Amino acid sequence: MPDGAFRDLMREALAERTGARRVVTQAAPPPVPARANRQVVQRTLIRSALALLLARPQLLFEVEVPQRLATLDKPGADILRQMIELIRKRPQITASDIMDDFVDTPAHGALIKLSLAELPGDETGWRDDLETALAQLMVQADMERLRLLEGKAKANEQLMPEEKAELIALMSRRGRRQQS
Repeated sequence: MPDGAFRDLMREALAERTGARRVVTQAAPPPVPARANRQVVQRTLIRSALALLLARPQLLFEVEVPQRLATLDKPGADILRQMIELIRKRPQITASDIMDDFVDTPAHGALIKLSLAELPGDETGWRDDLETALAQLMVQADMERLRLLEGKAKANEQLMPEEKAELIALMSRRGRRQQS
């Protein structure tokens, strides 16, 4: 007989009529491994950084956050900047506190998924993972900005003096990265 209210009523009626009480211990459901609740989330550098900061917000104080992150123009970059600012303002913040701060925002659902995502490696490597993600984001941002400025120059558009200086600095950084 399937579990449910009807089964319980039938057992009670049977026990009253027969006077027999049978103690039935129900087997506990098998424990669900912690990783079974984890979701697989498509990895991007920003999602990786967000997931790592949700898992351990204090990682932020173990890495250098590039100043140029403020100019990063990628999906999710604004959420990453907000989270970094929040963690800096409240160094003892927990993941649940971070989630509470984003509860009335469109990002809340995405952050829930990221907080449930399985992170690669173990906690000892997360610092390096965060540092690498932030560094790679800056490389991508530099490359995008370099392409934009080079495109303007090739199209014979007038570059402002600060854009020329930025173009030179970006080309120099690209050259140093290629040499190392």
